[in-house]
Amino acid sequence: PLVFVICVFLTSSLFAQRPDKNSVYNQSLITKIDLETTPHQPNEKPDITLSLKDQSGATIWLNTYGGRSWERAGDVVPTQDGGFLILGSTSSYGKGNYDFFVIKTDSEGGEMWTNVYGDFYNDYGEEIEFLANGNFLLVGTKQICTGEKNNFSKCKDYRWRVEIDPNGELIQDEVAERVYSR
Repeated sequence: PLVFVICVFLTSSLFAQRPDKNSVYNQSLITKIDLETTPHQPNEKPDITLSLKDQSGATIWLNTYGGRSWERAGDVVPTQDGGFLILGSTSSYGKGNYDFFVIKTDSEGGEMWTNVYGDFYNDYGEEIEFLANGNFLLVGTKQICTGEKNNFSKCKDYRWRVEIDPNGELIQDEVAERVYSR
């Protein structure tokens, strides 16, 4: 199966900016967070899986998120309350094909809330950035098509930026430059 793995390093106290990914980590007791796109059971459609592993790589907890259709992992960041914000894509929920799928969890990966952002065509969530105002910037692609629905021959992908507050409320979004390959 196709598996995407995103790792974030965490600790139990004193958070500091991680310069390469806008994530946070503590420089003592480093623990590993894995975000994957993986089938929950054999022969099932992919879900998003978040797991916490200790320093030796043993799984402390593992949680799966998704519905009856396809999900795809994008990014994960720790939040100030000790939980996590997950960004991915879903075809189980939302307005159409794929939409941005955001999951806020507690410190043990328990789902606190979810939200979807998007329209009928394919919108893929890829990266999360912290903003100075405490909000999150979700970055990915938005597919814009002309003509009849389900006619994907006249579709183009654009960079899409979505700002949300810590509770998942949409603040603003912006469709930016065209993306030519995925």
